[in-house]
Amino acid sequence: MYNWKCLLKNGSILEQYDDKREPKEISSDTIDHLNVETFVLFNGENLVYILHMDPGQRLIYRRRTELAAGERIPLVCHLVGWQMTVSGENVQSIAYCFEDGVIESVGKFRDNHPWFYSVVPTKKEMEENNAANSTI
Repeated sequence: MYNWKCLLKNGSILEQYDDKREPKEISSDTIDHLNVETFVLFNGENLVYILHMDPGQRLIYRRRTELAAGERIPLVCHLVGWQMTVSGENVQSIAYCFEDGVIESVGKFRDNHPWFYSVVPTKKEMEENNAANSTI
């Protein structure tokens, strides 16, 4: 099972699980997407993927699951990437990290694709996006 950690620009670290002894999952919605410096995805203790953010980039992270008909174990995919508005244009880069070890990379979301379709922004992400766009 994959887990994430992120280093924020202020030097603090946010982890998906707040306590190793009695883990409680922290929602990725608590991440300040505008202030992430580095996002790291692990498989247990093994490093899977590192994303280093540049100024102006906003983190994209989601965990998607799919249970195929007749299967008992879901296929899990972690979307890790960034979004940035440049001269009014939405620019993205996203890696799809499947828990079977496969990593695929695309430049942007692709509608009508089983995994690469757009995420629905949370309320917090919409507020962050509006704040970022008002300062560009």
